[in-house]
Amino acid sequence: LTRNTVEFDGPLASILLDEASRHPDVGILSPCEEHWAEREYLNGRSTVYVWHVNHLIWLVSRPFVESLMERRDPSYLNLLYDGSNFRGYGADTELVIKGYMNEFATALTTRAIFRENTDLIRNHADLMRTEHYDFNQQLVFTEGEEWMRRKYGFNSRHLLQAYAKMAFDRFFELNPHLDHHRLS
Repeated sequence: LTRNTVEFDGPLASILLDEASRHPDVGILSPCEEHWAEREYLNGRSTVYVWHVNHLIWLVSRPFVESLMERRDPSYLNLLYDGSNFRGYGADTELVIKGYMNEFATALTTRAIFRENTDLIRNHADLMRTEHYDFNQQLVFTEGEEWMRRKYGFNSRHLLQAYAKMAFDRFFELNPHLDHHRLS
């Protein structure tokens, strides 16, 4: 899954697939953005399990998707993401939570690197059939916060992320054999 502002060089998919095969407990695997400060927290490890990850590009495993997808009456509104959250604010954290609650970790790897080019949407929003970047960003936050309050009762993204951290911690209580992959 990738956002339309993502750019990368080289064989990103094959690197992510190779890394995913090394981590069968991972449901969501994200490459690292070339300028992220988070890279420092990996302490020389190439892949760590995290409770918060970017919303820009992911490799998701088939077993993860199959464990979460709507089976009875799937549609564009409910296959994997909650379609009532049109712009996706908080959807990344929601999937991370669902993953950890269903025994799938989320991981960040430095084996693959990408970069975000927001100029693509700033300069070509009309071709993407979306609002201008600044207006779209306002809608992302206002609509997303409303969705979060309605669905979870949380008044901030920070509270949703705290819930993700609790699911992350619980995952490692139940899976202590994976603790060496944990971001500490």
